[in-house]
Amino acid sequence: MNMCEAFSQLPEVNVTLLVNRNNDFKLEPNTDIWNFYNVKSTFEIIFLPQLSRIIGKITLLKKLFTLFNLASALFKEFRNRREPFIVFSRHHKVVKLMKVIQGIAKNRAYRGYFCELHDLFTGPVYLKSYAGLIVISSALKKDLIDKGIKVPENRILVAQDGVAIHRYENFPEKDSIYSEYGLPRGKKIIAYTGRLAKGKGVDILIQAFAGLKNRKDLLLLLVGQIFDDEYREIAVAHGLENIIFTGFVPPSRVRAFQLIADILVLPSNRELPYFKYTSPIKLFEYMAAGKPIAASALDSISEIIRHKENGILFNPSDPQSLADSILYLLDHKDFSAKIAARAKADVLDYTWLKRAENIHRFIQQHINEDTKD
Repeated sequence: MNMCEAFSQLPEVNVTLLVNRNNDFKLEPNTDIWNFYNVKSTFEIIFLPQLSRIIGKITLLKKLFTLFNLASALFKEFRNRREPFIVFSRHHKVVKLMKVIQGIAKNRAYRGYFCELHDLFTGPVYLKSYAGLIVISSALKKDLIDKGIKVPENRILVAQDGVAIHRYENFPEKDSIYSEYGLPRGKKIIAYTGRLAKGKGVDILIQAFAGLKNRKDLLLLLVGQIFDDEYREIAVAHGLENIIFTGFVPPSRVRAFQLIADILVLPSNRELPYFKYTSPIKLFEYMAAGKPIAASALDSISEIIRHKENGILFNPSDPQSLADSILYLLDHKDFSAKIAARAKADVLDYTWLKRAENIHRFIQQHINEDTKD
């Protein structure tokens, strides 16, 4: 949604987003999707038909239904488009479908298929199928090349995720968060925002906080949907009292929690299947919030966070290392303010709009090259 909004702000760019509602896309009835994601309605959204809940549980039927509806929607777009257009997707397997559809439609306005990758994948990729690849970290680009991907290096663009910085300015709602969620005032808030799921390192953060439970002036705030009861169990086992699980929070409201925090923690660990390549959106949100950051020293995160320059890096999966980092930030206020300010300045290079501009420039370059060929 953020990238669609950013692309739509570029001159002479029109965006249509195809959404598969069967793919973990869950909104309450009558929810305004634009307000939910806090984006402007500057692009078109086409929702693919949705299976009933009962039939949707049959995996094969679900896949076939989704494939059919995606193919139908794409074919309609190919048939009706007269102005030059490209297809941009995060699903590399869609390229096979694109070849079939273009083979039937033979639309001369079609300029190619660009794919954004967040992980390595199995199977070959051929230049004839892809006009270009966008990857979210330098590590992913390197491993793709080492794997022998049959796409020239100059057709692989590194573009980390980003943030909408303007959303972190003049945000009065942050004050109402205290009363709405029953947050005690006067405590130093150590916060994590995002899904509470395996590989996110939330268990490490809770264990680290357990080592600080004698500090009654601290509050651990975990903001996000809980996917595993293990986290509550860990908190109970350690006898933690100054800890709050908010449960699911709409994306448009998450930044309020980030703005009231004293320290923001990114504890991602190597249990994540894609830990080598992760480019967490929350990292850029943390930077935009202007608060000191303690983050795991994963290679992909170290591309953005430089130890003791714009954040503190701790050993992944090491609760003591994280606890020490939190204490250091608490005990060195001037240092914490300095690295937070540096991070906020650095994140100006990682806005969604700048990312869209870079990708658009990359697309235009290779479209022009292919047209000459």
